[in-house]
Amino acid sequence: MAESLEGSFPCEPVPGVFEIRCAGDPREMGRWQGQALADAAHRGLREVVLENDRVHQIKPAWLPAGVILWGGRFLAGRTVPRDVQRHYPRQYERLLGIAEGSRLDLRDLWLMLFLEQQTQPALRIPACTSVAFAPERTTLAEPAIARVFDLPAETKPFNTLRWDSPTDRHASMQLTFPMLAGSHTGVNECGLAVAYNLGYPRDKSGCHVPITLIVQEVLERCARVDEALALIEQSPRSGGALLTLADADGDVVAVEISPTSWAVRRAQEGCVINTNHYQAQETTLMDTAFGDHAHWWQGRGWRWIGPSSLARLDRARRLLNERGAWSLDDLISLMADHGEDGAGSDMTICRHPPPYETTISAILLPKRHAMLIAPGQPCCQRFVSRPLRPNDAC
Repeated sequence: MAESLEGSFPCEPVPGVFEIRCAGDPREMGRWQGQALADAAHRGLREVVLENDRVHQIKPAWLPAGVILWGGRFLAGRTVPRDVQRHYPRQYERLLGIAEGSRLDLRDLWLMLFLEQQTQPALRIPACTSVAFAPERTTLAEPAIARVFDLPAETKPFNTLRWDSPTDRHASMQLTFPMLAGSHTGVNECGLAVAYNLGYPRDKSGCHVPITLIVQEVLERCARVDEALALIEQSPRSGGALLTLADADGDVVAVEISPTSWAVRRAQEGCVINTNHYQAQETTLMDTAFGDHAHWWQGRGWRWIGPSSLARLDRARRLLNERGAWSLDDLISLMADHGEDGAGSDMTICRHPPPYETTISAILLPKRHAMLIAPGQPCCQRFVSRPLRPNDAC
């Protein structure tokens, strides 16, 4: 019998997370989002981008911050709107609507999307662990994705749960931020779920489109994993990602993408795991997680991304081998894992600072069109259920 959510996970708003519902054409949805979340969007841009030390650390110490921001706005304005409008016109329209509704400076929105694609060491975050389970590996008798999302602590106050009902496209709900048109985690009305982990490839492309917009396109346009794979393969993009996909039919895959390459990893023994380094033969040659300048910045010291990513992957594999079918409580225990010594750190699935932490956690249930969400680290936060449709029961 499939496991019920009733009683264990109340259907109620997620504490500390903005919630918004948008409908209509892209410009209308963007305008509504911008108006409803204007204060949060302005604060988020200021605290996460414009005044953030990590952004300023990509410049030489002698260069004034105002100069680097001016230069970033100039470069972003010449590339990002051109490529987004050309390849993803609906997302471009939504961004215009967000700017209109919130009265944000469009130059700052382009700068934010430009920085999302960058690979400078100060902007590299060894973030996120995602595990997809085929139906035979869950007591739910249906697929699931367990996902922790890790970022600097200053981003946590801006977590946003958004429901979209776009004209002529699939409805979906996503985890995102007030000033984004795209998203990093979501499930749609057809029963397709996706989670985006950061990747750090060495290759470049002439396109300046962040992965969050591609995630949004997948949720709006695709009903099954095979449709999503076809769309991702031909999508112009910049930056790298490890995407975890699952659909209501029980298909679960990992997709590794760089600007010029991609690879698909099918489930092994009913599961796929993503951290922050490539595992497929086609993409490992593009990876910089274990060398070059692939580090995160703490103070003025450098550390590689690779050790944390490897440690989390190895730990997830060990835990998966210990159990056959996983219940919802088991999935939460996996997400809340602090390693063999029980101490949460940068090396554990449940991330604790310094310098990064798990800022939001989710279990995606594509067959139920629902997510279970905790506003931070799963070791200490309660999960609540959020269905796609307001009247749906989880």
